[in-house]
Amino acid sequence: MKKNIIISVIVIFLLLLVVAGFVLALNLQTIASTNDWHDFYGYIKDAKVGDIITAKDPNGIVCGSYKIDTLGKYGFMHVYADDSATTLDEGAKTNDIITFYLNGNKLNQNFSFKGNRVITFLNLTLTLKDTDKDKIPDIYDLCSGTPAKTMVDKNGCSALQFCGLIKISSTKDNSKCQLADWKANEAGKKPNDCQVKTRLFSIAKKRFFSTYCTNTKNAN
Repeated sequence: MKKNIIISVIVIFLLLLVVAGFVLALNLQTIASTNDWHDFYGYIKDAKVGDIITAKDPNGIVCGSYKIDTLGKYGFMHVYADDSATTLDEGAKTNDIITFYLNGNKLNQNFSFKGNRVITFLNLTLTLKDTDKDKIPDIYDLCSGTPAKTMVDKNGCSALQFCGLIKISSTKDNSKCQLADWKANEAGKKPNDCQVKTRLFSIAKKRFFSTYCTNTKNAN
């Protein structure tokens, strides 16, 4: 009996590994480095250091990628050609339209692939949506649905939203709330942005208390 249980556990574990590997394979965007490519470089607006630019051929094959290391600029980015010697689709063919993406968001520009290690200067732009009109684009906004005309931090969070993200599950979290610096502008000082409060509620005529983190009136 014990042996059967051990075997069952091992089988389940192996199945989980297979499923995890399959999911990982679906999410990985591997790029085949062939012997021919088209290089791109230029300026890119509204991108941050660490953002990823990818290039796809008409079949959706990722044939180029670049991690931004200088604010406002990118390149050189190799966009690889398909290898005609194989049956695989490794990349672009001559005159294929290359589509560019920033962190998975489609950019406004595309370009006809030439290969032959041609170098092209191409500025890239993204039409940024700002659903809650807080001047922080949705792709960088950690707090959606901010009320109109509410002051926010660099992540698009109002003081109320910022403090609300801090969960109080034990008394140890109290200081985490009380020392939170909403706009990261009070170095060396004791912030006065968030505070711990307790609310009373009833369920089936029983009274309960819950502790939460919220903003102070003097948050700045």
